[in-house]
Amino acid sequence: MSIKNIIDGWLNYTMIKLLKTKDPSPEARKHIEDRYNHCSSCPHLKGKKLKKRNIPIMFCNMCGCGFPMLIFAPAKECPAGKWKSMPDDI
Repeated sequence: MSIKNIIDGWLNYTMIKLLKTKDPSPEARKHIEDRYNHCSSCPHLKGKKLKKRNIPIMFCNMCGCGFPMLIFAPAKECPAGKWKSMPDDI
């Protein structure tokens, strides 16, 4: 995953889910929901805890991306081929 995808994923996740300052288009929302469904049931999705803080995090074992932030990066494609990049920005 590129640095741009990581930044886009975190920024979009923060604006949509945490700050609620961005509202994705219906098409983008559908892509996000489809990505979430694929990833949440994928055997490559793993959990671990950050050593110093004992905070649980989820990540893709194939690409190493954080979940659910990776599903909010429009240009990101699933390394297992379960979903492609979004046709337009969120």
